[in-house]
Amino acid sequence: MTALTELTIVKCWCGICHAIPEALDRTATNNGETVYCPLGHKWVRGNTKQMEIDALKLEIQTKDNLLAEERARVNRLEKRARHGVCAFCKRSFPNMRAHMNSKHK
Repeated sequence: MTALTELTIVKCWCGICHAIPEALDRTATNNGETVYCPLGHKWVRGNTKQMEIDALKLEIQTKDNLLAEERARVNRLEKRARHGVCAFCKRSFPNMRAHMNSKHK
């Protein structure tokens, strides 16, 4: 069995271009139905406000993840410094540990 269908190239709000069947494109545009991006998230064809909201939500989520990773990195470095461990070579220095304990509690 062979099926032929026309494909329409669409661009998701995340910037990915992909092809969907023409009938789906027409239905999604007319009825505001959900279309799924190859990256897995959904977007609404023809609803630019919702696309903008989804893009902003994704941007916020990405920045929150980056912020959490950076906070974890800073916490690890602070913990090492409190214990007198060099952040670069990972060697322990008793003098640095004593300094941190007495001057930077």
